[in-house]
Amino acid sequence: WTSYITSLGLNITEEQHNEIPYAYIYARIGNSRFSRLILLSETDGLLEWISADREKIYTLNGKIVKTEGLINDFDIINKEIFNSFPDSQKSYYPITDFFNPKLSNLQSEIIINNKRNKRINNPISGREKIDVSVFEEIHHIKKIYWKASNLYYLNNYNEIERTVQKVHPSMPEIEIVFVRKFKQ
Repeated sequence: WTSYITSLGLNITEEQHNEIPYAYIYARIGNSRFSRLILLSETDGLLEWISADREKIYTLNGKIVKTEGLINDFDIINKEIFNSFPDSQKSYYPITDFFNPKLSNLQSEIIINNKRNKRINNPISGREKIDVSVFEEIHHIKKIYWKASNLYYLNNYNEIERTVQKVHPSMPEIEIVFVRKFKQ
């Protein structure tokens, strides 16, 4: 994964990491370059991340639950169902609004499975690899015949290290690397 990150322009040194006092992530859409997003606010576990271009991603326990400023935004109405990340298989039934094109109140089914354990490279150069559990999420909205598979990489402290999520039928997946995690 190190060469993968480096080839995309994401190679964070310890010094660069220490210069940023805020919680931050790196995110990219599809095969684009990674962009840094800084934590703007936290409300009841809902984290609002903002880029230099004022695009926003909202996460709840690593799950992207809303976007603003992207070409194809969306908003999960009943976000509170994601207040904890499951440690075993679980099903959720979110209601989602999509924008561009506008589709409102779409009921979906999400099933999360624990797939496997893995060691991934730390996004900060020179640090030890991270042991993670990889969870797969199957997201299905029958009404529009859309199905997506998402991945979540949780460390031994049940914190999200990395995620790859398809959140909108008209947009490529969003990959997030959680570099400096929010601590209450």
